[in-house]
Amino acid sequence: MEKVIINNTSNDLYDMVRYKARAIIQNEDGKIYVTNMNDSFNLPGGTFEEGENPDKTILRELKEELGLENIKPIPFKEFHFYHDDFPLDDGLSRNKSLNIVYVYLLNINSLDIGKSHFTEYEVEHNYRVECHKLEEIIELLKLRNDNIWKPYTDKELTIILKEFKKGE
Repeated sequence: MEKVIINNTSNDLYDMVRYKARAIIQNEDGKIYVTNMNDSFNLPGGTFEEGENPDKTILRELKEELGLENIKPIPFKEFHFYHDDFPLDDGLSRNKSLNIVYVYLLNINSLDIGKSHFTEYEVEHNYRVECHKLEEIIELLKLRNDNIWKPYTDKELTIILKEFKKGE
């Protein structure tokens, strides 16, 4: 899997490293599925659980979030996002964070969103799955709100989608 390094401004150690697997999922109309949590958009997927690798994580996450089973996502690229001021859960503190995101590609005919299983946290934060044209997603990323992680997730998603668009 090709690596894409973003914003590695120093060789300093990072306080936190997060490993994630996400998927660019296109339907038969060429639209892409995204998750939306309080107008903060991302690709379906999530964080590794103990003992998982990227392949196991993406299969588990797509089954949980979208009800997708018996699928074969294709590895796309591995992104390393270095953030020198990533907000912590308290919303006040910041740290140096490295998000390593393994991105996969998957084409599907359609999706029954009714098969989705969201966590209690996701339900509480208005988590949902939407389907948009690539250009619409780029416009949605321009929406602003008070979500402290939005600038970081928007930047990551924008870069991933630009890399994807290059290969189309």
